[in-house]
This record gives sequence, structure tokens and C-alpha cells, in this order.
Amino acid sequence: MGLVTSSIIQRVFKIQYLDDSATAFTVEKGNKQLLITVKHLFKKGSYPAKADIKIFQNGNQVISKKVNLYYHTNTSIDITIIEFIDNIFLSPQHPVNFINQSTYSQEIFFLGFPLNISMSFGNLSVFPFPLVKRGIISAFINENNSSFMFLDGINNPGFSGAPVVTINEDQSINVIGVISGYRYTLDSLVDINSNPISNGEYVIQNTGLIVAYDIRHALDIISLIN
Repeated sequence: MGLVTSSIIQRVFKIQYLDDSATAFTVEKGNKQLLITVKHLFKKGSYPAKADIKIFQNGNQVISKKVNLYYHTNTSIDITIIEFIDNIFLSPQHPVNFINQSTYSQEIFFLGFPLNISMSFGNLSVFPFPLVKRGIISAFINENNSSFMFLDGINNPGFSGAPVVTINEDQSINVIGVISGYRYTLDSLVDINSNPISNGEYVIQNTGLIVAYDIRHALDIISLIN
């Protein structure tokens, strides 16, 4: 069985914009290292072109960075590319493949910072390590001129922006998608005897269907960045 390795673990970061946090991960273009994350993180700022973000380090320390933000021309695609104005490199350039070569029912992993949980491994990194979760590809969907996958697994708040990866037989990593969120249902409240409580309030239930946008959409945005 394939194992998630440092080639992707050390590329994953917890970031914050205003009061909201998400997961992001690095990708290189020429002499630049960019971050891939979700578009909905920036909705409070009406999707600004520039922003100040925070990147979490171990011990609840943060570094603040001024960044440029880039979005897809298809506004339904929940992906943002972050460009550091000072052109820093956050992580080692470990080799990974940014390509969606995946199959129906294939095993996948995703890495991020749900519920503000992370790990620290001494001197291995000044940044916290993400949590790793596993699932399978349930479906490939094309909708509103966008491509995304339904993954069978349990997503939690904080995983938005996480990379979805597959592991090849030679243990190399393919980054195939970006976690956006999960489908949910609104269920009516019931009493102890399962009788409906008609007070207009509902419970949000996680269906276990995770939505992850195809990595190719991120690469489309990156191709337009100078």
C-alpha cells in the first residue's frame, strides 16, 4: 500500500484570511512558488486581487504576507492561486506530479488542518504537519463547464483547499484535485420518539460526499500568471 510522504506533506500549510482559515499547498512555476487554495476563503473581501494572509507556524506563531490572488474565469470553480509579492519559497521543491491521472473507485488521500488540529515533529519543520485522511473516487462530474470529483470520505471544516493525491506503484505522488467542501442535507429535528419537531430549525448532516475540483483548473489559472 502506498504511503503519503514528505514530498507532499511539507508542501501543505494552514493559512488565514481575516477570521477564516483554510488549507493551501505549494506548486512551482519557473522561479516562483505559488499556493493553491479555495476561492471561498476570500468571499468576505468580494474576491480581492490583493490581500494580506497569515501562514501558521509551530507554537501558534504566524507570519504575515502580502499576496496577489488569481481566480478562474469560470466563477463556479472554487480555486484561488496565491502569489507572494516578495517571491518567497515556503517549502522544499519535493517532486510531485500535478496531473489528474485517476480512475473510478481509486483510493485517494487528502491532507489538511481540520478543526484547527495539526502536528509538530520537532526540528523537521517550522510549520505544522497536516492531518491525512483517506477515501475513494466515487464519481467524476462535469457541471457548469467545470470538472470535479465526488470522493467517498468524511470531510471536516478546515480541509478546504487541501490537495487530493494518489500514490503510484513507484511511490511517487500525483496531486489530482483541490478539496472544496462536502455535500450536506438539512434534516428536520425529531423528538425522542422520532416525531418531527416543527419549529423551523434543521440539523446539517454531512453526507460523506466530498467535492474536489480537478487540479487542471488550478493549472489553467497558473498558466496565465507571468
